[in-house]
Amino acid sequence: MKSIKPLLLLTLIYLLLGPLLLWIEVSAVGNAALRQAWPITVIAVAFFAYHLLWLTFLDRLRSNGSRRLTQALLGGSVVRMLMALLLVVGYCFIMKEGHLLFAINLMTYYLVTLVATGLMTIKQERKASQTKQ
Repeated sequence: MKSIKPLLLLTLIYLLLGPLLLWIEVSAVGNAALRQAWPITVIAVAFFAYHLLWLTFLDRLRSNGSRRLTQALLGGSVVRMLMALLLVVGYCFIMKEGHLLFAINLMTYYLVTLVATGLMTIKQERKASQTKQ
């Protein structure tokens, strides 16, 4: 699997982001934010599992020289957005409080993941285009 380096980078980002979000929330809201520790973990695991599959799929497309790589990148972004929406809706139905903090955590993970995977993809595409020349 060629995507081990991006996957390790995402792992590091998620390992740092979770405690950072919890620390910020406890500083801002107080101990009530401690109830967000479990939801932050669920968000991180969901995003990590999705990106493990997504990066593996992209590696296979790249290695086969598929012309559907752009479609896969756009489709992956749409699936990530739908996953985030489903997580918010599910949380709102299951939990009776903490919706705003959960939405902030989810949006932070979503944006950080969007930027990180976008930069990784751009770097990999530049590297692939330079090797073809």
